[in-house]
Amino acid sequence: LFRSAKIVALTEGIRDDISVRGWPKSKVELVTCGVDIDKLYPDAPGAAFIRDKYDWQEKNIVLYFGALGEANNLPVILRTAQRLQKRQDIVFVLIGDGMKRVETEKQVAAIGLNNVLVLPPVPKDEARTFISAADLCLVTLRDIPLFNGAIPTKLIDYMACGKAVLCGIRGEAARIVNDAGAGAMFEPDSDEQLSNLVLELLGDKTRLEIMGTRGLAYVQSNMAAATMRHQMESILLAVARNIHSIADVDRSEERRV
Repeated sequence: LFRSAKIVALTEGIRDDISVRGWPKSKVELVTCGVDIDKLYPDAPGAAFIRDKYDWQEKNIVLYFGALGEANNLPVILRTAQRLQKRQDIVFVLIGDGMKRVETEKQVAAIGLNNVLVLPPVPKDEARTFISAADLCLVTLRDIPLFNGAIPTKLIDYMACGKAVLCGIRGEAARIVNDAGAGAMFEPDSDEQLSNLVLELLGDKTRLEIMGTRGLAYVQSNMAAATMRHQMESILLAVARNIHSIADVDRSEERRV
């Protein structure tokens, strides 16, 4: 790091942490993860296909799409599902894989959560069909300071597909949801608060649509992959030009000697 011309951070939290550790702010650039809006977008036909395939026509789908790991705070989702088990119209769908997948499936069976469906991961090209089929999307992480600077890609994917988000992460992710007007925040470990928000938002489809539209507009304006690639390219070209300039000076010095 000390010999690098530039340091590229993926989140504001990472950038600030690097600066606090002693590297000059002028050396650290921010290029957040972008979303490919040609692959992730509201897909009504795809949504209809998925809802028909899984017989979700009369269901309200609350979706978690992503890693099923230790960090992802899946227990708060299962506790929420348990609280809402009497609502037969609400189904919690978890799509993904990870070290906690098998354990999660065992917990679902042991508790008897017939309102939770765990599905295997799907190719990125198919992600938009499942996200578009959802009524509401979840993003969760464990409540530790490390994640205050995290921006899970699933959050941006949800917003790119025009879906309202319930965010159980403090810090940067919550700020994005709040700035975009794309959803609502809950305390990371509060299944009571999450349950209330699920009921509140599913009961107001107009509000869900407004949140989804705002999130989509925010992503298109601020987090398109093409924009992020351009930013990264600009940084690399600037560094390359600087290196060439230094090399030219060194060659000039050598000729004079």
